[in-house]
Amino acid sequence: MAAKDLTEDPNRLTTASANYNKLLSRSIPCAYYVNNPTPIYPAIFTFITGIDLAGSTAIYNALKNGKYLDSKGFFNTDPRLSSAWQSVVPAPYNTAAYLAHIDDQIYVSFAQHKFYKDSNFRTIDFFNRFL
Repeated sequence: MAAKDLTEDPNRLTTASANYNKLLSRSIPCAYYVNNPTPIYPAIFTFITGIDLAGSTAIYNALKNGKYLDSKGFFNTDPRLSSAWQSVVPAPYNTAAYLAHIDDQIYVSFAQHKFYKDSNFRTIDFFNRFL
């Protein structure tokens, strides 16, 4: 779950928690994890093929100077509601291909609705308990 994933269904987190508790009460193995917002840092975009540390830092600085990051580095606008931040992304990273991947990282950092790999190990550990 993502902590700010409320746009499509404002009850999403409540429903998921209730389902988790229902499974738990029936002794069905389950886990409930909520991805909370995390700050954007200068190297975050190096996960994207073709963006090195210098490019990632340039994107980070553009977001920071554009006032899209708060004083602690958290993205301060729901990316689902506004993509205005894209206007500050410097060349050569302001192409559709790069912006889609940058958008993914921003969504995950904001804790909005996106698949993310941050908890892959938790999922694998959960299933490994039953092997």
